[in-house]
Amino acid sequence: MNRAMVLEELEFSQRVVREGHEVVPRFRVLAPDGEHTIMVQFPDDLEACMERLQVVRAFMVWKAATGFVHSAELFEPDAITACAVMRDDVTGGLQCIRRKPLGFGEVEWFDRKSVGDDILQLLPPRMMTLDRRDLEFIDKAFEEGGVSGISWVRRVN
Repeated sequence: MNRAMVLEELEFSQRVVREGHEVVPRFRVLAPDGEHTIMVQFPDDLEACMERLQVVRAFMVWKAATGFVHSAELFEPDAITACAVMRDDVTGGLQCIRRKPLGFGEVEWFDRKSVGDDILQLLPPRMMTLDRRDLEFIDKAFEEGGVSGISWVRRVN
């Protein structure tokens, strides 16, 4: 199932690139109430990027996520990538982009060893304790709506 989700996300990213757009980093979050897609614009500033990743993690905590697929476009190498992170498995795929003529290479598969801890740690543990500050942030960010540079939608099949 993880490979199938990775392939779905790579196909979606291919369509975006074929339409002449840049792939906005996204997270397909698997939760008890369904799937959600989070689109995240990452600024150049590393500290701001890490803050946005913490917002993504808070969203996953709020939704009691059981897994996610992270998809993005890389510039070095010029490629699209998707990585499924589940409690018991991590599976990713990368496809190099040929620009002239536009095309995509074969999927190069990778596993947990090739994924950074910053991504792996986004999936919340099965059990955790939240303090009042965490709950207030989650309520303000997601119940009231609005986090700069981040948008999300519930996936409808």
